[in-house]
Amino acid sequence: MKDIQKRVDVGPSDLERFICEENIARYRKLLREGKDESQRLTIAKLLSDEEAKLRDKGSMVGRDVNRGLLSAYRSSIIRYQKLLKTHLTEIERDYIKQRLSACDAAVKALSGPEATAS
Repeated sequence: MKDIQKRVDVGPSDLERFICEENIARYRKLLREGKDESQRLTIAKLLSDEEAKLRDKGSMVGRDVNRGLLSAYRSSIIRYQKLLKTHLTEIERDYIKQRLSACDAAVKALSGPEATAS
C-alpha cells in the first residue's frame, strides 16, 4: 500500500514547496535581525502564515491520497463481491476471497476502526 502512495503524485508542486521554504528561511533571518518591534510582529505573522500554508498543503495531500486509495479499494471490494456470485473454480474463489480480505483490511486501515467494508 505504501508503494501505491509513493507512486501517486498529487502533492504540492516542487516550486510551491520551494517558495514556502525559502520564505520561511527569509522570515526567520529577518526576525533574528529585526530591531523594530512592530516590524518583528509583522514578520512573525508572515512566518506563521507561511508555515501554516506548508503544513496545510502537506495534510491535504495525505487526505487526497487516502480518499483516492479508499475509493479504489471500495471499487475492488464491490467487483470481488460480484465475482463471488458467479461460477468459479475453487482456486479462483479462494483467490478472490483472499483479495477481498486484503481490500477489507486496507479500507479498515485507511478509514480507522469505525469503518466497515461492505
